[in-house]
Amino acid sequence: MKKYMFIFIILILVSLIVGQRLQDKRTANQEPQIFFNTLQGSEYSQISTIFLKDSVVLSSEQTGEIVLEKQENIAGGDEVYVSEGVTLIRNYENEISLILENNIVVFQGGLKEVRQDEVSDVDDDSVDFSIDSIEGLDSQYLEILTATSWQWEQTQMNNDDLITPNTVDAFTLTFTDEGLVSGTTDCNTLAGSFALNDTRIQMNNLAVTRMFCENSQEAEFLNMVQTSQYIYFTEDNRFVLLLPYDSGSVIFTPLSQ
Repeated sequence: MKKYMFIFIILILVSLIVGQRLQDKRTANQEPQIFFNTLQGSEYSQISTIFLKDSVVLSSEQTGEIVLEKQENIAGGDEVYVSEGVTLIRNYENEISLILENNIVVFQGGLKEVRQDEVSDVDDDSVDFSIDSIEGLDSQYLEILTATSWQWEQTQMNNDDLITPNTVDAFTLTFTDEGLVSGTTDCNTLAGSFALNDTRIQMNNLAVTRMFCENSQEAEFLNMVQTSQYIYFTEDNRFVLLLPYDSGSVIFTPLSQ
């Protein structure tokens, strides 16, 4: 009996190790990816994706750029992302299927990972790995974003590093419905503008006063704010800026708390 129990435990450990390696393979490269279709006759020849923590940014000539939200995993561990009329499924072989309304599969399998320094290897010279600039304030989240000032609480990196402000209450951001952003650091004040398109955010022309402070975290904070590309709000009323390629989350709490 003990012998069989030992074998059973070994099998469980092996399955856990294999599963972790598959997950590591999946998350090792957060660069944008281009996927090539294997369905003959489909007008969807290739699509580009950026996988974030709880969503995926999908770009194609037919759909433009859309954000699909992650759903509960289905049988087999496949990841499912959904937007209105569009479903994307990614399996552990890193293959994807794109399904439109009425369950029409327009894209399936056939992927090729392409890093930014390998663009010359792609046949389509029009492929652009940069995230397009956005303009305006077209988002359902604008009212929530501008309702209060926000205080930096911490930044959780996806390698488990945690960055916290050395000076509590020092780092803040305030957004207005005219597209202006202002704030404070542990040394200076800042001001600039921003654009918002659904969950996409772009900081523009941030300027800071020029007082010098020893051991300041200002440069680190400004880099996180300026490079963030997406936002979301948690159920406990926190505002989160997502860093590029799902590398981390910059978390803010309402200043009034």
